[in-house]
Amino acid sequence: MKTDLVKYPARVDFSHSLKKLLNEKGSKSGVSLVGRMILDDQNQWSLYEDGVRLRIDLNGSESNISEGDYVIIRGNYCHEGGPHLVTDKIEICSRSIVHSHANGSLEGLGGLELLMDQQKRENILLRSKMMKKIRSFLDDCDFVEVETPNLRYYPSASSKQMTTKSAINGHEYFLRGSPEKHILRLALSLTKFYEIGKCFRDGECDSTHSPEFTMLEFYSTFKDYRDMMSLTEKLIEQTALETRGTTKLSLNGYEIDVKCPWKRVTVREAGIHGYNLDPIEASDSEIKRLLGIKEEIPREVLLTRFIEERLERLFIQPTFLTNYPIGVGAPDKTDEFDRKTMERSEVFIAGGLELVNLGTLNNDPLFLREHYTEHIERRYGPGKAREFLDEDFLFEVGSGIPPLACSGIGLDRLAMLLTGESNINRVVCYPFKK
Repeated sequence: MKTDLVKYPARVDFSHSLKKLLNEKGSKSGVSLVGRMILDDQNQWSLYEDGVRLRIDLNGSESNISEGDYVIIRGNYCHEGGPHLVTDKIEICSRSIVHSHANGSLEGLGGLELLMDQQKRENILLRSKMMKKIRSFLDDCDFVEVETPNLRYYPSASSKQMTTKSAINGHEYFLRGSPEKHILRLALSLTKFYEIGKCFRDGECDSTHSPEFTMLEFYSTFKDYRDMMSLTEKLIEQTALETRGTTKLSLNGYEIDVKCPWKRVTVREAGIHGYNLDPIEASDSEIKRLLGIKEEIPREVLLTRFIEERLERLFIQPTFLTNYPIGVGAPDKTDEFDRKTMERSEVFIAGGLELVNLGTLNNDPLFLREHYTEHIERRYGPGKAREFLDEDFLFEVGSGIPPLACSGIGLDRLAMLLTGESNINRVVCYPFKK
């Protein structure tokens, strides 16, 4: 089939955007508009553009038009009988030759889905506004935005990673699970900095997890996790106010208020209040009995399961769960007031949805070498540290990283909270395709 490459115009001039015209009062002659032709349930033509519609009277010019065609229409705008355009001339800018999808679902077809699903379109617009407000907040606090590599030479010691092989050197690179390993080293030169970027974890894919997701991480030198908790709650409160006009939001049937200050609860306090058990002092057998498990597992794994399966679900309103046991999660600094715990915190909402992960970072280079060596060999096998240990990271932190705290926010989940959507696919243009 031959295609006439000059049949559709490369540039189109028009007098009004559809939104602008609909906001004006009175009738107008000699109007030109662009948009997509849509048929409603009554077989009436409308012009659609940028989320709004206008009824179109084709005035006998419809023989050449198909639903979905992108057009420029010239004619007279009238208010009598409801806003509509009486057509003088219509030209096709682009033909629509597809009118249905094979499986009947538009999920994953980003542009078409936003065209047909007005609510998801509104979600994406709100997400865009959210990103601007976050950047504005951090910029006003004198943070510097940076970018660090998505491709890592060395694998992670924790998260499951996606890989890609380079044609340049044949090396298998790893897609980052978080920005942390590169960005925190910038504290050698910068005092306050942040990154918003894509991360990848080859694991869970469900209503709250996507293998490809967007993270915000921000860092400040000479601060601790208490400072980061205060800054994080202010950031989210302000973002809600500027995108939704309120701090009162809804998610998964819960009414949630992100107004500061948020509650702080230690892991010890949560265990005692919820189960009459201090998990940090309790024996393995006590925790296993509560979890209903019999197999022998390492202490840190047991504590992790107790926190994930029993404590996280206790929180509906935004709550900082603080002072994680040493060995559970990131290797943050030991709390000087409770030497069995770390200066680490996560935020949970709506019965267990994790929103934030923050802490006072451990900047002891000898500890970090020992920690990552142990975790690499535990994950990949004895002797694998020589092959997989990130010596570039250890060399830079060995140059002297100042005291440093970090906060990481899952921006897809924050968008879920702001829009009230219970599925992560509803706040991203192109969900992960299984």
